[in-house]
Amino acid sequence: MTSKTTIRGVAYDSQALAASAMGVTRATISLAAKSGTLDHVGLGPRRGIGNNKPVTIRGVRYGSMQEFARDIGVTPSQMSGFNAVIRAIGGDLDTIKDLVNATL
Repeated sequence: MTSKTTIRGVAYDSQALAASAMGVTRATISLAAKSGTLDHVGLGPRRGIGNNKPVTIRGVRYGSMQEFARDIGVTPSQMSGFNAVIRAIGGDLDTIKDLVNATL
């Protein structure tokens, strides 16, 4: 059974049709539907979101996670991977530096 998919007020008869119209894969549509972010699909990369938020880690205030990444000697993409691991194991941002030091 195929259900309608609505993105920014436009209803599509299927996820495949929505994907074609948005220029993304059906998997992208499916993931966005599950995470409640359909209205963001097809708008381009979300670069910079969250990168400009100040963060305090072990009492040190950084202007952004990007600044923290530079300080501990990793790239922002490596930082993203570490964040995913921390969330998956139920840790918090304070454990990232320990994880980085253990893997370098």
